[in-house]
Amino acid sequence: MPRLMIVTFGFLAWAFYEASGGDAFDPAGAPGSSEAVLAAVTPTPRPVRPLEAEIEAVVQASAPIATPLVPRPATAPGRAVAAIDAPLPEAVLEPEPDIRTVTGTRVNMRNGPGTEYDVIGQLVQGALAEVLAAPGNGWLRIRSLENQRVGWMAERLLAPSSG
Repeated sequence: MPRLMIVTFGFLAWAFYEASGGDAFDPAGAPGSSEAVLAAVTPTPRPVRPLEAEIEAVVQASAPIATPLVPRPATAPGRAVAAIDAPLPEAVLEPEPDIRTVTGTRVNMRNGPGTEYDVIGQLVQGALAEVLAAPGNGWLRIRSLENQRVGWMAERLLAPSSG
């Protein structure tokens, strides 16, 4: 039995030697060599844009269309920037909140837009609520003006406030 194991081991060693190329084996050109792996995973450099160009692109993309961009004057190092007489953008006015009155006697406020969502509170008739979102599916996301709780309520149970 030990002789069979030695012969088998010898045969397997010879087979591996021949399968790897025998005496013509070149480890540097082998597909699994470290040089081949490094060549395959070395990233290709990509062009780097200057930071100023990237900032300018962001500013132009976020600038209001009605307000033209005013170029910044070039300054020498250590010199202050002169004031520019540019018109200030008009103040952005917040839209008036959409306040509605509860028309039902006791109306459930839910965790989501539908009766399958949990009830998180109730509002009584005449309570005021601010509409936060109106997705158009018959439900409104509201904030109770009484306790500032946010939830969903059926649109048909809310009427525009009279004041």
